[in-house]
Amino acid sequence: MQLLEKATFENFAEDQFRKNSNVSMNICKSLDQLKEHIAWKKLPEQLFPEDLYLPWLNQVLNWEIKSITKIEAHENAHYLHNEGVRLERIDLLEKAEEIYQRLIDATESPAFEIYYLASNTEAISDIYLKQGELEKAYLFRNKTTEIYQSNLDSIINNYSTHSHYTEYLFRNYFFDGPIIKSSANDLEKHATMCEDEGKGHYSKPTMLRITLALHENKEDKAIFLMARLLILLEQLFDETQNCLNHTDESLFPKFHSFLRETLAFFKETENGYYYDPKLRWDDVKDLSPKTIIDTWEERKAELREKFKS
Repeated sequence: MQLLEKATFENFAEDQFRKNSNVSMNICKSLDQLKEHIAWKKLPEQLFPEDLYLPWLNQVLNWEIKSITKIEAHENAHYLHNEGVRLERIDLLEKAEEIYQRLIDATESPAFEIYYLASNTEAISDIYLKQGELEKAYLFRNKTTEIYQSNLDSIINNYSTHSHYTEYLFRNYFFDGPIIKSSANDLEKHATMCEDEGKGHYSKPTMLRITLALHENKEDKAIFLMARLLILLEQLFDETQNCLNHTDESLFPKFHSFLRETLAFFKETENGYYYDPKLRWDDVKDLSPKTIIDTWEERKAELREKFKS
């Protein structure tokens, strides 16, 4: 933004602010759209007038919820949350919290609003953790847990929010600090529920179960879960590669070998491959580990014949 353009915008914005101090949110979001445009066009980040933007962002802390729509309230809360995370500013996250709470109070079934509030609170914990203020980090981590647990019925009645909650439980389980944590059995329960709710269309719940299985030294279970997921979704290159990258071969040689062989199989069949699985969730969810392994080997043979390079 050129100097003349900056001056013109600033004069206009200040004139509007004098008439209505609540316009600060619109000014900030307009500048944020400029930032997004610069990023989309892959232009130098230095073109964004950060020196003009930040003072207006401070004014947003005094913004008041008045006669706005629910959609606008969501947009404003998400904007404050995202900027709070980006700039590691707890004051912006606290302002977002205020709006999320108002949305929860005004919504009949606020599963997503509860999730947004919990995520916002977890972000505050993460900032305190990064700043080395451990007691505050633990406090807000536990506050996040309390938000979820106080609204658990709403959260688990929606697949998306239930899935997010389950991921949160796993993050907490492996979190290094004296915070409220669920048991391994609870983690397994919620991840299994999410698998069933998602009907095998999503890889995340099973990948979480694999993480837990390896943590408990249940290597055969990890292989079984991965094979079942491959039957359903087949060419899971990213998930398989990521799993391989984070698996210690010396601790889990069979699983490591299984993943390497699977990646080699992907390479063999990549020419002309298209997704057309033969089995669905209801077909495989109750099959034994041995049957799952045998079924995956049979499916690999079919795909090799069909798509061999």
